[in-house]
Amino acid sequence: MKRTLSSLLCLFAVAVAAHGDITFTMKDGKVVTVKSLRRQGDNLMGTVEMAPAQEGKPAQTGELGYPVAQVAKIDFPEPPQLKTAADLITKGKATDALAQIEPVLKYYEGFRDAPGSWWADLALLKVQAFVSQGRDADVEPIIQQIYRMASDPETTRAAKALSAAGFVRRGEPAKALELCNVVLKESTRPETLAQAYITSGQSHLALKEWDPALLSFLEIPVFYPDSKVLQPPSMLGAGQAYEALQDFTRAKATLNDLIGTYGATAEAKQAKVELEKIARTEKALDLVK
Repeated sequence: MKRTLSSLLCLFAVAVAAHGDITFTMKDGKVVTVKSLRRQGDNLMGTVEMAPAQEGKPAQTGELGYPVAQVAKIDFPEPPQLKTAADLITKGKATDALAQIEPVLKYYEGFRDAPGSWWADLALLKVQAFVSQGRDADVEPIIQQIYRMASDPETTRAAKALSAAGFVRRGEPAKALELCNVVLKESTRPETLAQAYITSGQSHLALKEWDPALLSFLEIPVFYPDSKVLQPPSMLGAGQAYEALQDFTRAKATLNDLIGTYGATAEAKQAKVELEKIARTEKALDLVK
């Protein structure tokens, strides 16, 4: 099977993650460092050095098993794909982002219930890639899988924030807002809070509650500037809220900034539609004067 350069690079990155030194801490406080790590049933199988290298002979290695239930945390290095894929989504290249996410996500599936795994973060980013493509039908199965597999409360809250976004898309903003309020009250994770504020803003827009919608969207650039994937929907939502409040100067500035910064995204295309609406409204208002 022919592979693209991007897929080969992704597989190489996974190989590095799988075979670099990995440290994990057992619940009894013991710290273990292994050369590579794989999952076998309820155990983590780590490659360790059994005998040091001697002149002309390499070090002897073997595998030892460690029960997942006795592991307090695995210190996996952060996958670079979390950043590169997010950047691709903001450039309107969700397909390329998914190509980067998939092989790394597959590796971490074996550790999705292990503390310190990046599986949930990668799964949530995959959801955001699908959302940016308008693939709503593909989103819900992943969210349900996150609910089933998540081992920590923060990941469950992140799934709730994404579930709330689904309620907005299905025309149930009041339900979405109720769920967002729970997440905003309980979560401490910046990425989860940012997603909840976006969905909260979209819910308020649908309910024609312009001021709270604007405040929700403005949370993102002010308090969560590192949430790159959420900057385009934040800017679009803020522009729409300004438009509804008839603050056309700020609306046009925000929407034009969105187009200039994230021109390849679906939000930028919608921003052009909003600018056309504003132009028609301003023309109509001028005729009335």
